[in-house]
Amino acid sequence: MKILCIILCLFLSSCSVMPYKLCSKVDQPTSLSEIKLTVHEEPLLMSSYHCHKLAWKLNPLIMIAAIGTIPACAEVTYSKKNRKVKECEVWVPRGDKYMLEHELRHCEGYKDSLF
Repeated sequence: MKILCIILCLFLSSCSVMPYKLCSKVDQPTSLSEIKLTVHEEPLLMSSYHCHKLAWKLNPLIMIAAIGTIPACAEVTYSKKNRKVKECEVWVPRGDKYMLEHELRHCEGYKDSLF
């Protein structure tokens, strides 16, 4: 039973709704065709590895809050001059279309509603 609870916590910690609020660093959504976009579709362990590195760099508490399960992420670079997304690098598990769509929304300038 304890193992089942641990597994359930790990799965629930990685669930996230589709981002719909704009980040405070942009004025309007940025079209994906306007940015330098790099997408890495990798095995789950590799995408999770890159996302943990990114989370650690941004704020180590994110890793603790997510109980160490971050399967997909996007590193977004903003232009201060025109308040748009300039570059975006995405890591997602291979074949997971929902996570890819979620991360691409971050590339357009949207943020998760929990942050």
